[in-house]
Amino acid sequence: MQGGQLQISSADKEVSFKLPFTDPDVSVGGFDSNSKTYGPQSLRVQYDGARTRFEVYLNRFSDVPYGHVFYSSVMDLVNRDITQGYGGSVFGENDYISRAQIAVMLVRARSDLKPEGMRSDFTDVPAGYWAEGEIAAAKKSGILDGYGDGTFKPDDYITRAQLSKMVAKAFSIKVDAGNPVIFTDVPSNYWAKEYISDLASNQIVGGYGGGLFGPDDPASRGQFSKYLSNALNLDTE
Repeated sequence: MQGGQLQISSADKEVSFKLPFTDPDVSVGGFDSNSKTYGPQSLRVQYDGARTRFEVYLNRFSDVPYGHVFYSSVMDLVNRDITQGYGGSVFGENDYISRAQIAVMLVRARSDLKPEGMRSDFTDVPAGYWAEGEIAAAKKSGILDGYGDGTFKPDDYITRAQLSKMVAKAFSIKVDAGNPVIFTDVPSNYWAKEYISDLASNQIVGGYGGGLFGPDDPASRGQFSKYLSNALNLDTE
């Protein structure tokens, strides 16, 4: 198809269609009738024998438009069914993210983890808590741990250092010795230096200007999306 278009006015589930093509340089775009904007869309390609399957996801988040610094990362997680935002139209990229929310999304990112029916032994994560299974699965796999008093503090905002530890453990990321990164506010004896170095040397996380990382700053949903997307797409070969 060349110069053609397909209009989809609404859908409450995945919509699939097939387009025959021979040109390897294929581009897909979309026009959002709500924001009146046009732009290339996130695209997932799956080759199956003599056919290639394209899954196109139109961005629906008004606060993360095409071209936004977190656009690619957020859409990557949406495409993987790791997050869906708030109410289907807002992502909340500047909102701080809780320890429970992190556990849920990391477990979703790790398809080998099965949280269904798991029970948490943290004293502040009672039976029936909305993220109980994911917190229990993440703890069992070694992604996270709690505090010395037996609590997890699921509703506390997570810091950039805590997030670095969880992401590094979730994907067994080790430091790239050929690309060391040093932050002036992460001294050698800082408790999470190893994990921050693991991620920074692999370009999964970055710091602020002036060589600062801000390890104790609360992490935002946008920052976490970039962390997680980068980790999922890390070339380990």
